[in-house]
Amino acid sequence: MEFSSDLEKIKVLMEDCEYDEAEKILKVLFKKDPNNVEVLDYLGELYLNIGNFKGAKKMLEKSISLKPDSNPDKYMDYSQLLDSPIKRVEAYQKAIQLYNNNLDQNKNDINKSKEIKESISSALSSIASLYMTTDLCDDPNAEKICEDSISKALNICPNSIEALLQFSNLRILRKRDNEAKQAMYKILEKIKNIDNNDKNIEEQEIPERDILINLSQNFAEMKLFKEACYIINIILKKDDEDIECYYLLAVYEDNYRNFFSAMEA
Repeated sequence: MEFSSDLEKIKVLMEDCEYDEAEKILKVLFKKDPNNVEVLDYLGELYLNIGNFKGAKKMLEKSISLKPDSNPDKYMDYSQLLDSPIKRVEAYQKAIQLYNNNLDQNKNDINKSKEIKESISSALSSIASLYMTTDLCDDPNAEKICEDSISKALNICPNSIEALLQFSNLRILRKRDNEAKQAMYKILEKIKNIDNNDKNIEEQEIPERDILINLSQNFAEMKLFKEACYIINIILKKDDEDIECYYLLAVYEDNYRNFFSAMEA
């Protein structure tokens, strides 16, 4: 009972980004039972979040060796620590397999099923991204794999920001700009709905920075600089010391002919 209570406490601390406190409890639990996969998975996630990639990889590899068919989330984390694109794809595929198993077991739980579907969609979107942005693009089946992965991702989660973004990336590569724009504006509408709610910026479920940067660059590629500026300003609301974003904002504002704003940025 005490162990379950500790894990619940760790879960809350991790969600609140209280990593120092979570690590203290996890180290105690790890010392008591260094082969407990739940502790190993939490440590792997924690170390990944704080940038201790060597520690994260060590914990997740140990967890995978002990229980390879438990917790698909650990494969999502592990994939981010691998250098080989094909190994990353394999990790995502394993995650998808385990998520599908969990989906069957939780088909009567609407909220849990929705959460699992979002995770599957995210993994499929990540596979598509790898086939567009790494050496895997030289694979003769790369385009088909991208199309299939994105199609599956949108089928299981039609409003997934990650899936819509990868769809727009692929359509831009194929010079199918109108289709790309439709997906980009769907994302923008979702982001505006989040941005316009009454929550503090820190409490809002804003997409990750990399997603927003990618989206802003896609709008700029389409010469839609007003939209590109809006997206970058959302990042700057959260971190007003992001130098890369000020640079991008300056470029976008300059192209939008807002020269004073460009100079300020």
